[in-house]
Formats: sequence, C-alpha cells, structure tokens
Amino acid sequence: MKRKTSTRSLADRGYPAGRFSGGLLLLILAGGCGSVLWEPGYEPARQKAVREQRRLLVAFVSGFNEDCGRMDREVLADGDIRRLIGEYVPVRLDTALHPRLAEQYGVDRLPAFYIVRPDGSVAGCRSGVMDVETFRAFLIRNRYE
Repeated sequence: MKRKTSTRSLADRGYPAGRFSGGLLLLILAGGCGSVLWEPGYEPARQKAVREQRRLLVAFVSGFNEDCGRMDREVLADGDIRRLIGEYVPVRLDTALHPRLAEQYGVDRLPAFYIVRPDGSVAGCRSGVMDVETFRAFLIRNRYE
C-alpha cells in the first residue's frame, strides 16, 4: 500500500513555526555529551556562576561542524572530562543562534571553549579539536587561577 505524503508545511498544518526545528537543534546540541548538564542559556548560566562564585565554561559549537562532533565523541564523552566540567557552570552555545556572543568573545574557530570568572573576565580560552589530555589540562589549569 502506497503511503500518501502531504506537500503542506508544518506551519500550514497548524504547528507553530520552528517548534520542531528547535527541538531537533536541542537534540543535536545535547547529543554525544554524555552526562554533562549544560545550562539552558548564557544568561541563566552567567547568573548561576555569579551566585555560586564558580567559573563559567562557555562552549561555542555548531551542529554542522565536524570538529565539534569529534570533540563530543572523543573528548566530552570521557568520564574524567565530564567530572571536571561539573566543577564549572557549563553552557553550550550554537554560534548560528548566538552570533553576537561569539563575536563578543572573539570566536574565530570551532569548537571554542572559554573559561570566565564570576566577575566576567576571561581566565582562559582554547579553540579547535583537542585530545582528552589537552582538554583536561586546559580545564585543570583554569579552574582556580
């Protein structure tokens, strides 16, 4: 039996525009990150970091960047890395959705990781693909300086 397909868009069928694409983007952003509990947005993460006097870990990524996927699979999935990230207030931002923040931080290569003190100053930054040892050293070196 041949299945009937509709040429009407989801918006034509009464669904709010972007409802499903946003959910898909959230799945893409969260995928491959093991048990890292990323904050839902930059401002809530920043406020939490200030309130708890912890450092903010800002990860700039793109769902279409091969290097970001590689970091997810090879580095962010590592248990020790996830534990170290848990010492920070982590937030993951897609540069397509947050171009002003990416520009403000000076992101020129993905993935890009910034460690930000509660006062807003940048303690450290690294961009591009890193192996587990390099990323571990970056997180350890910048957690208390």
